[in-house]
Amino acid sequence: MKPKPKYSVIIPAKNGMPYLRYSVLSALASNFADLEVIVSLDGSGDESEDFLSCVADTRLRVVRPSLGLSMSEHWDFAQLQATGQWQIFLGQDDLLMSGFTDAFDYLTDAATEKGLDIVVARRAYIAWPPLGDANLKALQYWESAELEIRDSESFVAKALLNSISYHAGPQMYTTTLVSEKLISAIRSKHQSRLVLGHPQDAFLAAALLKEGKHFLFSGKPFSWVGSSIKSAGLAISSNNLKNEPSSIAADYRTSVSNSPNLSYHSDVDFSHAVNSRYFIDALSVVWPEIFASNRFQSKLFQIGVDSRAWAVLAQNRKAGIPLKKILYFPGLNLLKMIVGLILIAGSVGANVLRRILGPILSKFASSLNFRSVEFMADPEELFESAMSISTSYSQD
Repeated sequence: MKPKPKYSVIIPAKNGMPYLRYSVLSALASNFADLEVIVSLDGSGDESEDFLSCVADTRLRVVRPSLGLSMSEHWDFAQLQATGQWQIFLGQDDLLMSGFTDAFDYLTDAATEKGLDIVVARRAYIAWPPLGDANLKALQYWESAELEIRDSESFVAKALLNSISYHAGPQMYTTTLVSEKLISAIRSKHQSRLVLGHPQDAFLAAALLKEGKHFLFSGKPFSWVGSSIKSAGLAISSNNLKNEPSSIAADYRTSVSNSPNLSYHSDVDFSHAVNSRYFIDALSVVWPEIFASNRFQSKLFQIGVDSRAWAVLAQNRKAGIPLKKILYFPGLNLLKMIVGLILIAGSVGANVLRRILGPILSKFASSLNFRSVEFMADPEELFESAMSISTSYSQD
């Protein structure tokens, strides 16, 4: 019997070219042999098949699910094909950094020594052309020397208060390695499924945080989180797309509504832009008992969660959306609106200061380990630029 590889990189894909090419090449860029790269190709009608058929690397395996799966079901199917001791999903427009296998070894060894099953690295960002938002840099990341154990329940509280996005924690997605043991434990408790609902990243975050009471966090990125015209969340929620059809958003919604295998999906549409509510809906299915703790029963906490959600809704000018789809804790809505207005005022003030002080602070960017590359019109040039930056674990 063939031994299990140490790492599985799982890439669920659907009409992901040309970005899928870069995603796969980044995962195969290392000479590390103890690795499998699984591309799950969901009925792509573009050049994906042609590209993958030309990749001569025994570490690559292409699988094909039944047609018509929702994105959550596709992720679930794709993970079932993986055999690695540690596993990670990689988006079809995301990349792994040069030197990622050194980072994987360093971090999983540290996690194993501490009895942990989840590793999370800081996010770094790549924005593929064509995107129409001048604020989206081609490449952007910062790093720190942090390597610490974080408490899952405390992280949930911070994420619900929007003091940190749930995307900054465990998701098993591009920035998160998860042990096969923990994945099996989640499936055993969830009707043999890893992902029960939509959106899949919120569900995975809730499931991982519940099952893994602590996780290892590293301030050094090992991957690039991509934004492109093929990103479902961006297609639904953003005005960044230039003259692109909305078929991605329509297909996503249709597949979710027609799926018989999803136990739930959040009432909050991506276009609402309230991440904390997606996360709350996932927690309510996966980890409902967390809301019974003293911290979550506190009125101040509940006002903080809902007022921030209200402020996000107002700032994004999402008119006509019922508050009941955004607010989670009942009562005190007038007070929450007042607090929300205060938060908006604070945000506006912070943006003004950022514009004034930004040019000054940028002079000190190198001392803050910050890197930013302006917009690039050529995807090949952007890919080469991203791959020229190596994660620094090999130097530790």
